[in-house]
Amino acid sequence: MHDPEAVRAVTARHILQEYTQGVTDRIMAAVRASDISAPGRAGRYSGHHERALRYLRQALENLTNRPTTFESPRSAAVYYHHAELLAHV
Repeated sequence: MHDPEAVRAVTARHILQEYTQGVTDRIMAAVRASDISAPGRAGRYSGHHERALRYLRQALENLTNRPTTFESPRSAAVYYHHAELLAHV
């Protein structure tokens, strides 16, 4: 018989791994879709494009320099969520 707590822990880890991989994939897609070296473009306001690129660079840096361990699954989810929000500003 399976230990319910062990099954829950494995399931939670699996869900978190899928989520973090999805975030990583979406950020990398945003990087590929953005011409980071392009000169400023028109945006919603003056400097919008440059600001969006700075946030995208920060999201990429957060992924590149992410911690190897987290205090809890929740703290890992919050870290990746924050990185994704930066990429979509």
